[in-house]
Formats: sequence, structure tokens, C-alpha cells
Amino acid sequence: VSSTSIPIIYRNHSFYISGVLFGLKDIKLIRKLDVKEFTMKSLLTYPNTDAYQDNRPILMQYYLFNPTFNPDANSIVVGFPIINGLSIINEFDSIYEVKLPESKYLSNFNPFLSKENNSDFRKEFALRASYSSLVFESKNNFYIRFVKHSISDNEMELNDREKNENPEHSIMLLDKDFRLIAEYKLKNRFMDPSSFFITKNGQLYILDKEKSKRDENNQYFTVLSFKKNEN
Repeated sequence: VSSTSIPIIYRNHSFYISGVLFGLKDIKLIRKLDVKEFTMKSLLTYPNTDAYQDNRPILMQYYLFNPTFNPDANSIVVGFPIINGLSIINEFDSIYEVKLPESKYLSNFNPFLSKENNSDFRKEFALRASYSSLVFESKNNFYIRFVKHSISDNEMELNDREKNENPEHSIMLLDKDFRLIAEYKLKNRFMDPSSFFITKNGQLYILDKEKSKRDENNQYFTVLSFKKNEN
């Protein structure tokens, strides 16, 4: 698996490649290919929580995970869709977890499929909030974590496909020590948090799916700029 939200990371003469086998919770998630020593090893498992250790089924989207690289700390940081905390792979490939405050949009979260809707996966996913992309912004030295909001039962009953398939998002800003700076709700629900890039000057470009869909010759992005408060 490789995309802007699930990148291949190069560190210390090695490529770190993420891989997912949907439905399997007890596998290693990242392959490390050392191009200097010509060796390969596997590392990182799903967190030791009920969601990933229980035999009850969860949505396929919750098997995905989002790594990012912090070059200042020489560490790989990994976020999971239904876990508040993050997993850290340090420069020696040792792994530890850090706890984070919960997004205000994820209270009372239940990761397991409900019996009444276990065949309607789109509805299940739409009705629940979850974490998505994670990226380190090196200019201001903080992390940006996207949060997908849930759609209410009333909204779902209106059967508005455009809204149901384009949920609102917020972003959590975390400092280099993973302390929460703030959480901001994004105004444009058509921004795609899986399609983005970040520039050296700290600007985050997020694909606008609605505008890009209307113009087959161009792609449109919403640009977010961040400024660190020195006070």
C-alpha cells in the first residue's frame, strides 16, 4: 500500500513499506528493506486494544493505518483510525506508544460492526467518526492529524449521497512532544484528506474533490497555512 496518506518512508538506508491484509489482526504491518545490508524484516503490529484483539468484526477501513516521518527525531509515527494514541518507531526500530487526548468528535466510539447493519458497510462507516491521515510539518515542527466526523442518523435518512460520501473533517495539531495545540473544523466538506501534499514552507494542499470533479482538465486544492505562536 502506498499513497500520500500511506507513504513509503526512507530512513537510515532503508525503505519502510506499509502493508495491510484486510481481516487479519495478528500480522506485522511494516516491511523494512535495508538497501545497504540487503536484508528485510517485519515490524509493528496493531495496538493491544479490544478493537484489534477481539474476534468480533470491524470495518475494513479500520485496518488501514497512517505513518509519517519526523526527520528531526528520526522517528516514524503511526496513527490508527480507531486509536487515540500513536505508535512510535525510533531510530533503532524499537516501538513504543504515546497517549493522546481524544478528538472531541470521537466520544463513546464503538469500533465493532452492529448486527442490524453488518451488511451495509458504507452506512456503518458514515455513522462513525474515525482518525485518518497523519503528517509531520517540519517548518513549525508539529503533527497534523485528520479526523473524519460522523454523519447523524437524521442526515443518513435524508439519503443525500453527496453529503453521506463526503463527511466533514477536522484537524488536530500536535506539538513535537504530542501535546494537543488545537483542533479545527474544516469548512469545506469536499476536501480529501487522503490526497494532499505539504510544502517546505509549511503550506498544506488538500484536494478539493468537488471542484476537481467538475473540471476534467485541472485539479483544485484548498491551501491551509500554519503559523507557530511564539508566545
